[in-house]
Amino acid sequence: MRHLKILAIGLVVSIPLIMFFASSAMIGNGPRPSEARELQAVETDPRTAIVLPAPARDFVLTEMRGMLVALNGVLVAAARGEVEAMSEAALSGGTIMAVDMDPALRGRLPEQFMNLGMKTHRSFDDLAAALDSGIGMDDVLNRLGQLTGNCVVCHAQYRIELENNGP
Repeated sequence: MRHLKILAIGLVVSIPLIMFFASSAMIGNGPRPSEARELQAVETDPRTAIVLPAPARDFVLTEMRGMLVALNGVLVAAARGEVEAMSEAALSGGTIMAVDMDPALRGRLPEQFMNLGMKTHRSFDDLAAALDSGIGMDDVLNRLGQLTGNCVVCHAQYRIELENNGP
């Protein structure tokens, strides 16, 4: 049990750091704060822009934050050794989150973006099912690495922009 707690605490600390460094490596070094004003006028972000009206943008960003909350719930529960709570947290980031998407919004999102998002939701569902079947922490770590890898790839490839509806 002590080994499980040490591993879980390591997860809580290391996964956010790994995500930060992995995303930095994938998208390059970001601008220093002193350069921020200059960059506002010059487009330097090579990611694919997904341009959405405010309500659609808010929906997509809320869903992403929901997946981050689910991931955090898995990690916090792991640190406490609470496998059932890990499963519940994972399930909250699963496909249940995607049922309320407006078909019009779905049509505005790139197919690869949608596929990656659904793959991530299914990964949460799969993690919950695996936790319920009694998988070990090594498998949990591997699955979390794959799941967060989807987040890194998506955030490295896409950015959400607010649609400009005129002057």
